[in-house]
Amino acid sequence: MEEQKKGDIAVIKLAPKNIGKKETHNRSNSTISKKSGSKEFKNTFKIKLEDLVANERNDNKIKIENSNKEVSRAHFKYNYIIGKGGFGKVWAVELKKTQKIYAMKEMMKTKIIGKKSIRSVLNERELLSNIKHPFIINMNYAFQDRDHLYLVMDLLVGGDLRYHMGRRRKFKESEAKFFIACIILGLEPMHLNNIIHRDIKPENIVFDDKGYLRVTDLGIARVVKPDNSADTSGTPGYMAPEVMCRQDHSFPVDYYAVGVIAYELMLGRRPYFGRNRKEIRDHILSKQVKVEDPPEGWSYEAVDFVNRVYHLLFS
Repeated sequence: MEEQKKGDIAVIKLAPKNIGKKETHNRSNSTISKKSGSKEFKNTFKIKLEDLVANERNDNKIKIENSNKEVSRAHFKYNYIIGKGGFGKVWAVELKKTQKIYAMKEMMKTKIIGKKSIRSVLNERELLSNIKHPFIINMNYAFQDRDHLYLVMDLLVGGDLRYHMGRRRKFKESEAKFFIACIILGLEPMHLNNIIHRDIKPENIVFDDKGYLRVTDLGIARVVKPDNSADTSGTPGYMAPEVMCRQDHSFPVDYYAVGVIAYELMLGRRPYFGRNRKEIRDHILSKQVKVEDPPEGWSYEAVDFVNRVYHLLFS
């Protein structure tokens, strides 16, 4: 990302970057290419503070698959609102040419700038343009008009894991195994691309129409770097001790959160509590909660897995 200032005008440009060398990984029918700058995602977001209502830049779009036409909101039929976020609405839309259904995030530029979230939005778009996998939410198109930025994503209709945990509270071991396996498969392509998700939690794990779980929301994900102790974003209760204590961290912080989710699926509650980040941190550092005996229907092997995963960072 490059920022240039001219007087009181700031122009933020996103240029695709090679996260690593070109690599192809095949597992679970997945293909991951680290080659950036592909035609499919040649569009970049550009936000100009002085002139958010300027004419649309026609040279900065992506093209519809199997077509010479550039993508814009006119190519989609708006069906209904899925939800509302901090920057705007999320729509279920239909690509008119193929009749395929997607989820479209419609984000107001003024709100993005007002909440100082330019980096987060551009970061998510950049990371998603470099990775595709059946166990994450994929970005299919990205474009803009004079007032909004648009991300066209896979439509996931099964609800998030938090919703289902609220209804069931506890799960069978076989169900938990399936859920955890899906999450790990979603994390794998990110870690292979040197990306830490940093916000693994039930709200960001969503069921698709086939019943598989997918990892979503890469807004605070980051490419791993040696000195990242200042990166402390995340959700208290799922944040690893290293993050809360402002220490350098890497991929294990995602697996710590997986362990917390596994604990919840087993016992119906999180291992650590607190009214704020400090209380949760103090609880984690003062006592390492450990499952002693398996609940009814669970095995000692499952208990051992849960204890090992969310204690991973203490060893």
